[in-house]
Amino acid sequence: MTKKAIMMGVIISLILAMPAYGFTAKKMQAAIVLDNAKIEACAYIFGGDIYLPLRAVGEALGYEIQWSEKDKTVSVSKTGKNIMIDMNNDKITVDDHVCYMSGDYSGKGFNGGTTIGDRVYMRTDFFSDNFGLKVQWDGLNGIIQLESVIENAISIKTVKEASETDKIKVTLQYPQVDGLADKTVQDSINSIFEKSATDARNEGLKNAEEMEKVVASGYTGTLNKCETYFDYRLKYNQNGLLSVVFMDYQYAGGAHGLMVQSSHTFDLKTGEEYRLKDLVKSDADYVSLINNTVRNEINNRVKEGMLSENAPFKTIKDEQDFYLSNNAVVVYFQQYEYWPYAAGIQEFPVEFSALKEMLKHDFGFLNDNVKEQTRPEDIENGMSGEGKLFMAINKAGIQLLQKISVEEEGQNTILSPVSVSTMLAVLANGAAGKTRAEISAIINPEQLPAKEMNEKYRDTINNLIRSGYEENGKKTTLVELANSLWIQENLRVKDGFLKDAKTYYEADAYNVNFADDSAVSAMNRWIEDKTHNKIQNYLSEVSPQTAMVAFSSLYFNGKWQSPFDKSKTQKEDFQLSDGSTVKVDMMNAERRIGYYEDDQIQAGSFNYYGCSMLVILPKSSTGAYLPGVGYAEVNKALSNLENMKVKIKFPKFNFAQKNDLVSHLKSMGLDSAFDSGSADFTGIADRSAGFNLYISDISQKCTISVDEEGTEAAALTSVVLAGSSMPRENTPPEFYLNKPFIFVIRDDRTGLILFIGKVKNPLDHGRP
Repeated sequence: MTKKAIMMGVIISLILAMPAYGFTAKKMQAAIVLDNAKIEACAYIFGGDIYLPLRAVGEALGYEIQWSEKDKTVSVSKTGKNIMIDMNNDKITVDDHVCYMSGDYSGKGFNGGTTIGDRVYMRTDFFSDNFGLKVQWDGLNGIIQLESVIENAISIKTVKEASETDKIKVTLQYPQVDGLADKTVQDSINSIFEKSATDARNEGLKNAEEMEKVVASGYTGTLNKCETYFDYRLKYNQNGLLSVVFMDYQYAGGAHGLMVQSSHTFDLKTGEEYRLKDLVKSDADYVSLINNTVRNEINNRVKEGMLSENAPFKTIKDEQDFYLSNNAVVVYFQQYEYWPYAAGIQEFPVEFSALKEMLKHDFGFLNDNVKEQTRPEDIENGMSGEGKLFMAINKAGIQLLQKISVEEEGQNTILSPVSVSTMLAVLANGAAGKTRAEISAIINPEQLPAKEMNEKYRDTINNLIRSGYEENGKKTTLVELANSLWIQENLRVKDGFLKDAKTYYEADAYNVNFADDSAVSAMNRWIEDKTHNKIQNYLSEVSPQTAMVAFSSLYFNGKWQSPFDKSKTQKEDFQLSDGSTVKVDMMNAERRIGYYEDDQIQAGSFNYYGCSMLVILPKSSTGAYLPGVGYAEVNKALSNLENMKVKIKFPKFNFAQKNDLVSHLKSMGLDSAFDSGSADFTGIADRSAGFNLYISDISQKCTISVDEEGTEAAALTSVVLAGSSMPRENTPPEFYLNKPFIFVIRDDRTGLILFIGKVKNPLDHGRP
């Protein structure tokens, strides 16, 4: 029988015990609107960038879209324009102009694209540059506004030159304008464009001459051929203005090449080339405004892990590099100008609306119909109610993984942040005073009102995750959440607690007698049903003093979008932390994945439908790297993934682990809930003479199995509340996972971490 790829999710058991003496007795999606008409499709926000569905937007604009499964290419055609997108080679050909989406030739990585499921999504600059659309994000209402602009009545032709010798390869692409009424102006602009390309060619030839001198001097090492690649992007073409960006890549035989970006903004009527200062009034303090915008954005990028360090930025230059986009003035800084090479060319948009009062009258049209925009990364990283909760859940999960890993350094580790946080959310509705505040500090640090917090859990976790994912009308990935309460028949539980558990967490309540074996059988049947029989015989007995047991199960069933070829799996070495090796079943592939690398880690993303597994391979060791990992480090890897071909080695593994979470949660500030005297769960049941509820134990058991088809995992978290007497007051890169690594399984639409863990030894199956 073919093994299904199933991640078995989380069972959380909450046990409330009473004393022996008796007492009476819960993708980010956004609307897309094109020229005031809604497009029935969803967008994605990833790494601070908005991605739109190519077919839905293109067809709404009258383009014919054709996909070739064999070549992995998309043809986009309409009278007067033909676009070919080659997803395998990250290449876009617009008429006869060839552009690259990633790699050395791409500069910032213009016009990025990706596939999600069986659909192609392109970053918004593709639609701005090639479809002539103004793209605005209305964060307040969750709407992506697309507006067709009236472009200048000109044509742009691409001049291409290519040559190659044994010393240098030269590729030039530059624009030539046609259709201007004043041919003198047209010739002047075209000569500037041509000169920029010629200067790039001459610089490359000079590099080749210098390399030849090095060889002639007796150098015997290996020198690669020099290369010059010169290209352009059309960024603004309306209202009589033309703004063009040039990218000049030079490789002179060193460790890597260098990209220099330049730009020109022309008045097509007069031929005047504008400087940044020419756009604003003479008395406008535009420098301070732009400086503040740049500083704030630098801080944001460092905080979000998109930049590794703050730069000693003071002020923009008098002749600051800039270009116009459809929505903003964009200032930029070259490689090495403030940051290391790996940071690339950093661009900072300054919205036209921010410059509204500073623009000269002649440029007032730049601000027409432009709404102030909300940055998509603000929404993704916690500015919305859902984001605040998800960030808290993810941070708590990463923190727990760190603490468990320190305690059991040599062991494989897995836990589910969603499992712990869901049960803590249910408990929060029954907690009061200091106990409630401590729980909220972990799962609700923004202190959302109780009703709003519960609604966010219901709407985003219950509704979104329970719905799973559909492709072509069929569910391809199942993510199911279920909750239940099992109550000792003579325990008086408050109606408000039961109502919240049912309303917000769909938790059914069952009255049972824990002294009767039938209660254990009934609970085990519920667990087996909700976990699709992945967790069986969980309970063997329940103490007669138990007051309540609560379960929360999280079930995940998904297959890799691109399964591994079983015939390529073979026995290979896996290096353990102590330097020794073991033979493991290593899956092998060479294909495109989301990939990122810096001086500390390699990271790769492996997709299910709607979810993904991010794998982080530290260049040192998990023991050295993990203590310093926080939300920003994980987000940095996610935000900087680039779609590229990678050689992959991925070990099959399966293991089980049970972790006691009491000490770890105490160290995170959840303290009073474990104290028999100060715990306050009076929202569940009233204190009575000599009786109070407190948490005596929280633990979680997880299992996971990864193979060629997908992932199978299960998690079980148990929370025990005991009763007590009241006290008295007082090249393709190689991504070889052949040593310990970290994995993060997440919901792609929300960024919510479902499971997180580390693999120290694929052969260590852990503790059952």
